[in-house]
Amino acid sequence: MKKIALLLIVLVCCYTNCLSQSEISIIPKPQKLLLGQGMFVLQNNTSLIYTGDVSLDNELNYFTTRILVGTGINLKRAVSDSKKAIIFIND
Repeated sequence: MKKIALLLIVLVCCYTNCLSQSEISIIPKPQKLLLGQGMFVLQNNTSLIYTGDVSLDNELNYFTTRILVGTGINLKRAVSDSKKAIIFIND
């Protein structure tokens, strides 16, 4: 009986975990998220676009450092639009 109860608990946990993975986990949670086809791949030519707002300097430094440490990719900062870019906007 204990084995059946344990098996049932494990199955419920696995099922719950599968359901929760269908959601996109981003912190902070964006107000709006549009899912499309394809993927975004970080490469050495990926730019980090920002509005030139100096109040974002700490966040940009933290983000670029974490990417560099984790992947070895050094994101270049730019203030103009690029096809392959991550965009920081201060609302």
